Amino acid sequence: MSSSNPTPLVIRVQQSRATLAIRATFNGEIQEYTVPARYRVCARLKTIYRLLNPWSSLLGEIHDCYIRVREAAGRQDIHALLTEVGQHLYAQVHPWLGPASEIEIVLDETCIEYPLDALYYQGKPLFLHKPVTYSLHPHSDTVLTVSERWKGLLISHRTSDPERAVPAVRTRFPGSIYYDDLDVRPDDLKNIPKADFVLISGHGGPKSGIDLEHIRIRPETLVQMAPRLVYLDSCRLGLHRGFLEDLHRSGTRYYLAPILNNESGESSTKTIERFFGALHDGESPSSALYLARKSLYEHYTSKGDDFDLVMIRAFPFRIYRLN
Repeated sequence: MSSSNPTPLVIRVQQSRATLAIRATFNGEIQEYTVPARYRVCARLKTIYRLLNPWSSLLGEIHDCYIRVREAAGRQDIHALLTEVGQHLYAQVHPWLGPASEIEIVLDETCIEYPLDALYYQGKPLFLHKPVTYSLHPHSDTVLTVSERWKGLLISHRTSDPERAVPAVRTRFPGSIYYDDLDVRPDDLKNIPKADFVLISGHGGPKSGIDLEHIRIRPETLVQMAPRLVYLDSCRLGLHRGFLEDLHRSGTRYYLAPILNNESGESSTKTIERFFGALHDGESPSSALYLARKSLYEHYTSKGDDFDLVMIRAFPFRIYRLN
């Protein structure tokens, strides 16, 4: 995925009532345009989020959830929504999407739930075409260099990580410290002065953080370790403002977490394995997530899963560039 002359496409999205203002920058050129309220794009993006996000992480209940949402919303086909909204947002930058090395979407906080990389470009979701990062603040362009000498903090909950993908990361980063959720206590983490990365799998949410057996993982739990990368495998923590703001202030470079309710095991296992495998092999964090999500989309599509289920399994994780 590396390029000798990478040229990212930066798309800044700001919302004012029901209107979106777009400022796109590529290779020194700038385009500015608005998506008027009459297209109802903001309301449609909220509908898309509801349709993509199952209310339960139990796959056996997912289709019932979709039926209830569709009946309540009286909605049109999900493919038509993704196509139409994608056309409204990205049509003017189509000539730049092809040659761009990657895409950075800069959001204001009113847009944080919008799944902008799920929108269609050339007949399929944007996240399948290019690495996509999100950001809320200005950041450096310095490349993050990853080494197998990196030392990580690894914590795994027995039900959120039933296949134990988290401790297996030690085979790639052997200097890492691992705790089972039944064993780790607050003093254990206070005694870790520094970690290059943090990987935690546990149950939580965008307001509560992660609750383990003897400790609650909150933003302040991690900042003293000054990790360069934080990966939280826990439902919708990609929308947790506290982690985003506190990790930004403490200097963390990248933050990865799902913006949807994600599956325990199976696809979450594969995401961890493929992301850290690609990271170990020299890919940037954004490219590593791109490769992981693309391979999962192709894997579950080839198995015959319908589109809704494929997206639940391949799409949930978002990566933020914080610093």
